[in-house]
Amino acid sequence: MLNKIQHPDAYREASSPVLVIAGRGDPLFPLSYTRDVYESIVAPHKELLILESQVHLLFNEDLDALLPPLLDRLSLLSHGYLTSAT
Repeated sequence: MLNKIQHPDAYREASSPVLVIAGRGDPLFPLSYTRDVYESIVAPHKELLILESQVHLLFNEDLDALLPPLLDRLSLLSHGYLTSAT
């Protein structure tokens, strides 16, 4: 099991937009940890998307909750709306 980030500083200076997605009740990573990671990211645009999910593997276990907001953000990105830092 992977229990740490392979390159712990790689996410800190991203050159493209970053979307951090978390389930509010993720049993492996508390929301406080996810927020700390999010706050340390330097990127042209970043967003933290918190779902009401209680699982860790959102793509595998809660796709119905994940897809609508994810597709919305991807649509914004593809239309050039996510270009400035937030």
